Amino acid sequence: MGFIKIDGIIGSIFKLANGTGPQLKNSSGVIEARNTADDAYAIVRTATAVNNNDALTKAQFDDHSARYESGGGDAIKLDDFASPDDNTDLNASTDKHGLLPKLGGGTTNYLRADGTWAEPVGSAIFGSQYHSAASEGENTTTSTSYQTKLTLTTSSLPSGTYLLSWSAEVGNSHRDRDTSVKISDASVGTLNEARKGKVDADGGYTILSGSYELASISGVRTITMGYKVNTSETAKIRRARFTFWRIS
Repeated sequence: MGFIKIDGIIGSIFKLANGTGPQLKNSSGVIEARNTADDAYAIVRTATAVNNNDALTKAQFDDHSARYESGGGDAIKLDDFASPDDNTDLNASTDKHGLLPKLGGGTTNYLRADGTWAEPVGSAIFGSQYHSAASEGENTTTSTSYQTKLTLTTSSLPSGTYLLSWSAEVGNSHRDRDTSVKISDASVGTLNEARKGKVDADGGYTILSGSYELASISGVRTITMGYKVNTSETAKIRRARFTFWRIS
């Protein structure tokens, strides 16, 4: 089999076969080609474009998308694509399907219908974020300044309303003398203050208790229970307890 070198101009149209083959023609310095069955010519440029023109081989391609879809010969799995950008371009919306928004982190939030992460409302909130602390043993003081008996430090809380409950057994070394208990939040200050007078001289104990609602708080909270005497006697305290949870 041999090849024939053709040099020079062969009319305005070059036919690859006599009469019935595909044809090439010159259109103002650009090669155009068409198959026998085509009515119009398509632009053809070489693989290395001339004068920075784009290298094109055909103006229109057959639809071959089915090859890359599920069941196609060249199907591509979603997890084989490159990692996407950190943006919301592919997120689902109310008018189109899409991908999951970027995770918000934590263990209490859920994806809402508007595409945002939020804590559930209602019964799922009540009783959540539960914390407790206790100091069961007996402590005594002769100080007229509050001494710390118990400390409760929470984790970082989501914004909400919380209920603190507390109790303690208090006593005094003298009859008709006072032992005071104060509950304080490091940010708010004094939440509750109680005093027990006329404590029996035999060293018996009396229960003091209370509760306090903290509205619209968040972050880490530190709550303390302190106790003191008011004159020259000895105050004592035991079974000090905190319970703390979210109510709305």
